[in-house]
Amino acid sequence: MICNDEAYNPNPAMDTNLSMLQQKILQELGQNKNFIVTPSDKNLGPVLMERNQYIQAALCKHLGNNATYQRLTPGEFANKTTYVITQKLSKWHCDQNTSIAEEELIFL
Repeated sequence: MICNDEAYNPNPAMDTNLSMLQQKILQELGQNKNFIVTPSDKNLGPVLMERNQYIQAALCKHLGNNATYQRLTPGEFANKTTYVITQKLSKWHCDQNTSIAEEELIFL
């Protein structure tokens, strides 16, 4: 979660254990484009991270996980995207019971 406009508070109705000064500092840091205020992974409160460090961690930890994500070549991406779009259009065509011509469906 990136907070740029207001102090980090996931539930504004909850009371905070931060002093007014701490809340003001947290709000100012949240508005600084060089930092990101995000929840901690163990739900221990907000964490302040440098934006570049946050982006690097996301790329390495998440997108770099080969067990979850697979890097595609541009050709593989185009093939998979075309396949998914074709399948969705075919399903839409069947669901709609429209009188779209076969040539028009192929064009789409």
